[in-house]
Amino acid sequence: MNITALDVFEFAGTQTEERTSAKTNAVNSMLARVTDMIETWLGRNIEPKLTTALKIHDGRYCDIRGRKIYLNDRYYDIASITTLKEDDVTLTENTNFVITKPNIIERIDNVWSQGEQLNIELTGYFGMGTLDGTEGTPPPALEEIILETVAVLSGVWGKVVSDGEGNPYEVLRSGLPRFTQDALKAYKQIPVL
Repeated sequence: MNITALDVFEFAGTQTEERTSAKTNAVNSMLARVTDMIETWLGRNIEPKLTTALKIHDGRYCDIRGRKIYLNDRYYDIASITTLKEDDVTLTENTNFVITKPNIIERIDNVWSQGEQLNIELTGYFGMGTLDGTEGTPPPALEEIILETVAVLSGVWGKVVSDGEGNPYEVLRSGLPRFTQDALKAYKQIPVL
């Protein structure tokens, strides 16, 4: 992910003198934790990640209905499939199958074999956002949600206010704005059958 502690400080308006190495380390640590928490809650990868030799069958990471495989869990968002095997036979995209975004793989002129469990094997990149070669980038709106969440949880998002007598003090934001919470909920996986 391309988000850094500096991005969080810039977003939160943290002054240069407040950007200590301890705060930077805390923010960097929080970035990884928040990303993992959000991915776990969503049940989706925030950015495309490589998965190799994933064995699937109906009921394990997917639902198979005739010609269509409906991927779910962390494999819901297909960024790219590099290899697809069925019964140890390598299939070719646009000849044997097509990918229908975000999570459907459809066989061409055939149905998926369900003779054996775990007979379909996938290698590819799965997650939201875009894929540039082997590097994944999350959707910009999710990057913003991560920035806000890290800024709140690490205690760097606040503003200086006056007590009315000319004495400034800092008020830290203690929660995410409702709009941000609703935006995050919009990414929650909804099965498509």
